[in-house]
Amino acid sequence: MKGVCYMGKLAITGGSKLRAKGFPVWPVYGKEEADGLQRVLESRQWGTLGPEVKKFTEKFNKYLGVKYGVAVTNGTVTMEVLLRAMGIGYGDEVLVPPYTFVATVSAVITVGATPVFVDIDEETFNMDPEKMEVAITPATKAVIPVHIGGRSCDMDKIMAVAKKHNLMVIEDAAHAHGSEWKGQKSGSVGTAGSF
Repeated sequence: MKGVCYMGKLAITGGSKLRAKGFPVWPVYGKEEADGLQRVLESRQWGTLGPEVKKFTEKFNKYLGVKYGVAVTNGTVTMEVLLRAMGIGYGDEVLVPPYTFVATVSAVITVGATPVFVDIDEETFNMDPEKMEVAITPATKAVIPVHIGGRSCDMDKIMAVAKKHNLMVIEDAAHAHGSEWKGQKSGSVGTAGSF
């Protein structure tokens, strides 16, 4: 019969187990990670100014091909810091896609700006640059394109629209570490990037 699924007896009630071994313990780590944690603890500098974070930041900046980068707690804080540094706040609008993690929108709200949703392209699930231009008003100050699932947004079109309307571009690249747009790492094309 189509559309009907028949199940056997559950393992807990005497049926066959589907998995011979249990799931791996999380988090997975080895000696390198344990040694790194030990170095952080021994440095007594657990914040973003410690030597391990400094080394990571320098390596990540080099990997991205950018001159400047700052480590903060998480991607939400990154976007809040960037929006504030750009002078964006009450009365301003920031274009965001509706298909994203809540942090993208909450950062805009936290700084007092208004998020304006721009629909996504149904093929890429990324912000549609043509719909982006239609959403721009005199109050629009920035756009946050989100690179979803490792797939970069069409940064050529987004940057062209942003330049035409004098908008800041904060790339939300939290879903796209290592992905590229025409040879440039995601997060390094716009005015700023957030990971």
